[in-house]
Amino acid sequence: MQHSKELLQTTAEQMGVSPEELKSTNEELQTTNEELQSSNEELTTSKEELQSLNEELVTINAEHQRIIHDLAQAHDDMKNLLESAGIATVFLDNDLRIKRFTPRITRVINLMPVDVGRPITDISVNLNYEHLTRDIARVIDTLETYEAQVQTQDEQWYLMRISPYRTSDNFIDGVVLAFTNINVVKALETQVRESLEYAEAVLNSMQDPLLVLDSQLRIITANRAFYNLMYLSPAQIQAEPMYTIANFAFDQPELQGRLRDLVTTDEVVSNYIIDLKVPQQGNRKMKVEAEPVASTGAEQPMFLFKMEDVTELLLRASLDGPDLTGDAPPGRD
Repeated sequence: MQHSKELLQTTAEQMGVSPEELKSTNEELQTTNEELQSSNEELTTSKEELQSLNEELVTINAEHQRIIHDLAQAHDDMKNLLESAGIATVFLDNDLRIKRFTPRITRVINLMPVDVGRPITDISVNLNYEHLTRDIARVIDTLETYEAQVQTQDEQWYLMRISPYRTSDNFIDGVVLAFTNINVVKALETQVRESLEYAEAVLNSMQDPLLVLDSQLRIITANRAFYNLMYLSPAQIQAEPMYTIANFAFDQPELQGRLRDLVTTDEVVSNYIIDLKVPQQGNRKMKVEAEPVASTGAEQPMFLFKMEDVTELLLRASLDGPDLTGDAPPGRD
């Protein structure tokens, strides 16, 4: 101890300061050193916290990268789905401004990439249809999907479907216009219509009254001669059971039995005589013939029911021979 005091005094004498001042300086240095040690400990703690925070940021960044990748994948999947499905699609916001579209839409609406952000009302539409803007506004107002068949100026047919664009939180953020080409469907419709018109023309060219029945003996169609004979219209008989029409004129048990046999066994009804109450003519003798209609690819079997008025013929025959009722006489099948 004595040696330390002597050393401090010697040092103070050499530096030209008093021992008290040197002691005070030494204490300040010790205090500063303690503060530096404390700061170093705090920096070490901060470094550890920053390290932990950095690890969390790395984890969050990895999650964000995964989400970005998933979103990009979903976008690519949706883009490829729309393009491979052949559906021309355009997305509009609530102000009818274009958000995005698929390449096929250019066949219906003259869009280019620079048109994104422009109102669709400013774009030339390749449609023979004047109510597109009105229909879009109606869907936005009512939130009900609207469909219509429209034709382009180059005579291509599309099924137009306008639907509300709903976000994941069920917010309406505009509409989606989708156009599906239906040229094949329209061609088939035309073909079916022409076939029906041809079949109707053939039926109407025949002088005898005809009915076409389904397997439930409901009326599919009839020819003009039948309508004229029974004073009926297509709306009165179409899809109706045969025995209920014309005030149940055909509600005859034996006739119904033969027609049911035709349906179940394809047993042709030939030269069968019935009594039929005909409007403005009274009771008439009708020779009935019924047979299956030969067809390929039909969804259900059909049967042709034909009548011929033989009242006068039977009357003349009765004058020349036995009274004829029921089936035609042998040899007339």
